[in-house]
Amino acid sequence: MSVTTTRGDVGKFETRFFHLVYEEEFGKVKGHFGPINAIGINPNGRSYASGAEDGYVRLHFFDKSYLDMKDPVPEAPEGEEEENDGYDEKNDDSSDDGQ
Repeated sequence: MSVTTTRGDVGKFETRFFHLVYEEEFGKVKGHFGPINAIGINPNGRSYASGAEDGYVRLHFFDKSYLDMKDPVPEAPEGEEEENDGYDEKNDDSSDDGQ
């Protein structure tokens, strides 16, 4: 599954971003005049570089609204216990000392 794709309309190409789990597009950036072959994301997550067949490497900086975007996965309401995936601390035999 691709995380980014390119599409050409009238000779213009754009970088499109999709949510990895939900596969919904949440952003796109125009700028290249050829297929985009490489993307490098800055480790701080605030910018990325794209390289294309048009011979250019473009640096892109995300808007503040993107950086402030909340996680679309809702958190459990307060006071509600989380599932423990079957692990029960009270019945844990791994700390047995052999007695």
